[in-house]
Amino acid sequence: MAALNKHDTENGTLNKPPMFTPEDFDTWKVRMEGFIRNQDFKLWKSVLEGPYIPTVAAAGAGVAAVPKDPSMYSDEDYKKMEVDSKALWLIQMSIPNSIIHAFKKCKSAQELWNSLKQMYEGSEDVKENKKDMLKQKFENFCQQNNENMSSQYLRYVQLVDELTTAGVTLDNQDVLRKFLRSLPKAWNIYSVTIRRTENLKTLTLGELFGILSAYQMELDAQESKVSHLPSGSAALYAPINNPPYQNYQPLYHSTSTPTIVIWAVSRIDASTVISSHRGM
Repeated sequence: MAALNKHDTENGTLNKPPMFTPEDFDTWKVRMEGFIRNQDFKLWKSVLEGPYIPTVAAAGAGVAAVPKDPSMYSDEDYKKMEVDSKALWLIQMSIPNSIIHAFKKCKSAQELWNSLKQMYEGSEDVKENKKDMLKQKFENFCQQNNENMSSQYLRYVQLVDELTTAGVTLDNQDVLRKFLRSLPKAWNIYSVTIRRTENLKTLTLGELFGILSAYQMELDAQESKVSHLPSGSAALYAPINNPPYQNYQPLYHSTSTPTIVIWAVSRIDASTVISSHRGM
């Protein structure tokens, strides 16, 4: 059998749980929950609620049930108990040998899960400090040097996910507006257009990225057309009727001399004034 690559080890496979990563506990926790639920939802229920403990009714009215003597366990009892045993085993299988020793005393999936959370999520003070740090990171988010929009979007999605995981409630409109503000100044005209024409209450972050990507693709296509024009022709090219260029303003100046037509062109990478002289 071929050895698992690093990606499979970190992310897990259909039959192998994701490897526990202390430095990225939140991500591991999400993946591990998904893995356990995919195996059997009853396993995840056992993690949340604790193991099944066989009981019998105690003598006397109003007396709570008491645990059964193991010698009285039925086949049905064993079947229910196996659910937590498997859930515990799956979590144990994901933890490296260097760490599992600290959790040997955990006898149920719930106990092990909560112990991991307590150790790697930190105290309430630590959680609050993390929230403050993530909020500040959100406020300062912007495009990095030489970063394309796809990479910027992925960083932003990860940050929003970290904030949500940390318990920070974010308004959808604030999330969208912040991403639009984080784009370079050359995108301002498109950001304003989107804010005016799209319903930010219902638009998702993924849909916003799709709209911006469509603008980018159209601009790239227009630039490609210009680059293939014969020398000297590019100055006459102004695709003012295309949607991304709908804010181009043709300015006509009537004079006694031949008419000069000036197109003020708003582009994603620069502001260019293209002049053509007729009758010269």
